[in-house]
Amino acid sequence: MYYYLSHWITAMFLVWNGARILAYLPTIRKVMAQDADVRSYSLVSWGIWFLSNLTFALMLLEVSGGQPNEMFWVNVGNTIMCMAVFALVLLKKYRSRSMRTMKCDGHPPLKVECEHLREQGNTLMQLCQYEGAVRAYDAFLTHVEDDATAFNEAICLEKLGRRAEALPLYQQLAQSNVLCGLINGSNCLRSLGAAAEALEYASRATRLAPGDPAAWIALGSAHLSSGAWREAVDSFSHARRLDPIDSTPTYNLALAALRMNDSDLGREELQAFLSLAALDDSCRRLLDSPSNAGSRLVH
Repeated sequence: MYYYLSHWITAMFLVWNGARILAYLPTIRKVMAQDADVRSYSLVSWGIWFLSNLTFALMLLEVSGGQPNEMFWVNVGNTIMCMAVFALVLLKKYRSRSMRTMKCDGHPPLKVECEHLREQGNTLMQLCQYEGAVRAYDAFLTHVEDDATAFNEAICLEKLGRRAEALPLYQQLAQSNVLCGLINGSNCLRSLGAAAEALEYASRATRLAPGDPAAWIALGSAHLSSGAWREAVDSFSHARRLDPIDSTPTYNLALAALRMNDSDLGREELQAFLSLAALDDSCRRLLDSPSNAGSRLVH
C-alpha cells in the first residue's frame, strides 16, 4: 500500500509543478519577446521558486542516500528553468541598456548641443549680417549634416557675392536631389557662366517637381542664358500657368519674347506684369523701350 501511496504523491507533485510551469509560460513568452518590458517580470517569485526547488532537490538527494529519484529530477528541471529565465532577463536588460547608450552617443544630442549655432546664424541672416551668419552656419555644419542650414549658408554666400563658395553647397544638396539645391544651384551656375550645367540642374528640378513654378523659371532662365529663346518662352509660359499671380515668370516671359523679336507677345506680357506687380521707374522706362528689355533677368 505504501508503494502505491508514494506513486500517488509523486503524481500529484508532478501535476502541481506542471501547473506552476504553465502559469509562468506567459512570463517566459514576454522574456523571449523583443519588446518585452523587463520591469514587468516578478523576479522575486522566480527567485523563491528557484531556491525552493534547489533546496528540495538537495533534501531529496540526502534522504535517498545519494540516489536521485523522479522527484529529484523534477526539482532539478525546475531549477534549470529558473536559471534560464534569469539569463534571458539579464540579456534583455543588457540590450536595453546598450540601446539607451547608443541613443545617448548618437547625433540627436549633438545636434541639440549645436542648435544655438544654427539659431545664431538664422538671426544674423534675418539681420542681413551675412558674414556672421556664414561663420555660425559653418560651425554648425562641422558637427551636424543639415540640408536647410547648408542651403541658408549658400544663400548668405551669394548675398556676399561669393558664388564660387556657395556652389559646392548647392552641389552637395543637388547630389541628394534636394529641390532648392537644384534650383538655386542652376541659377548660381548660370551666374558663373556654366550654362550647360545650369541647364542640367534646372531640367532635373522640373523632373523632380513638375508642379513647382520655381523649377520652370530656373529652366527658362537657363535657356535664356544659352540663347534658346523658344525653349525659354515655353518654360516661362509653363511656370505662369502653374502660378498665374506670380509676376516673375510673366516678366521673364516678356524678356524671352523680346529676345526672339516677338514684340507683340513681349508688350502683352509686360502689360500683364504691370497688373501683377508695382514697378519702379526703371521698369516703367523698360516697358516704353522694348529694345532695352533684354538686358535684364528676374529670378
